[in-house]
Amino acid sequence: MGWKSIKEKYRIEHTVAVYKDKGICIGSEYIHDIITIGFKGKLIKVWNDVGTRSELQRIITELTADEQTGELKRLVDKVDIFGELFPVYTYENGRVFLKWCEHYRWPNVTTDGYIMYENTYFKDEKEAIKACRESAKAGIKAYFGYFKEMIRDNYRNFTGMTGRLLEHLYYYFLSLFS
Repeated sequence: MGWKSIKEKYRIEHTVAVYKDKGICIGSEYIHDIITIGFKGKLIKVWNDVGTRSELQRIITELTADEQTGELKRLVDKVDIFGELFPVYTYENGRVFLKWCEHYRWPNVTTDGYIMYENTYFKDEKEAIKACRESAKAGIKAYFGYFKEMIRDNYRNFTGMTGRLLEHLYYYFLSLFS
């Protein structure tokens, strides 16, 4: 994935990161997808309100021109080259993963382009395991609460519907003797 090649070619000072469901996003810590480049090398999204921010306007102009020539697609497909790499650990869906980065400081991304948030990426594998477990426990607690609420609401609905059904059965039986 050529996220780093794109960052370097267009001299982007904003954050450049990969999002599985979107593409390569150029943005900030607050708005991650001011500009989105699809995995097929096409501009998918450009915020209308970049205003007079000359750096963003310059990037959009250059990306648009290179989209037409196919250069943007070539950059998206390019294999990035990195300097010295450091291990970093993260977790997802109950599993801890080893990834690599060039810098630990925030904001930064892994070599595969994912934003390294301070609460989900760790220098130490044991810290990642601990955070993974805490996240799973928090998920259990939250969804158990939702589950209890759903049962309570459905019980109320069930008893209400049962009462209405019995009422109509009673009316039906009365009608048999009319």
